[in-house]
Amino acid sequence: VRREISSKIRVEDKAVTDFYNKNKSAFIEPDEYEVSHIFTEIIQQGEENIEDEQMRKKAKRLTDILNTEARENILTVARKLKAREKFEDLAKQYSEDESTKNDGGRFGKVTLQNAPPLFASNITKLKVGQTSRILQSTRGYHILKLEAKYPGKPISLEKAKSDILNILLQEESEKRKKEYTSEIKKTADIKLFL
Repeated sequence: VRREISSKIRVEDKAVTDFYNKNKSAFIEPDEYEVSHIFTEIIQQGEENIEDEQMRKKAKRLTDILNTEARENILTVARKLKAREKFEDLAKQYSEDESTKNDGGRFGKVTLQNAPPLFASNITKLKVGQTSRILQSTRGYHILKLEAKYPGKPISLEKAKSDILNILLQEESEKRKKEYTSEIKKTADIKLFL
């Protein structure tokens, strides 16, 4: 069936252009957001795996101390941001994200689709130059800063052409498959034996 149908399908350039023009809103790159962040890390609770009661209590105490310190550090950062201290300087001083702290917390460009969900839901609430409230993830505390927003750009017909061809080929293949099986059913001599 596939050989019979697929070999006969041809998609004209005009059909590709028409599809593109009718569906231009589907061919837009997503908005990009340039984000910086300050991160303080928390330690996941794990003392329940320790059998010795004293060691378990000690591990919990240490975990609580380190997590309290992370919370206090991010609160300090939030106060200093409110006092208009520079985000970049605070990132260098307080952030525990080794890959971004020396660059003032610059996380780089992200789309909402490839950003962590916690970031994505908060980035859209920010205006350029604005910082977020303190956000807590499973890894720790974050404060985001929206550095810039780049609106999505239309994808050119040339870039979209192969995707459009695949869509049109699939649609035409499905249409012809239905026609083919309908035609076969009409001409077939089917008998049921019970």
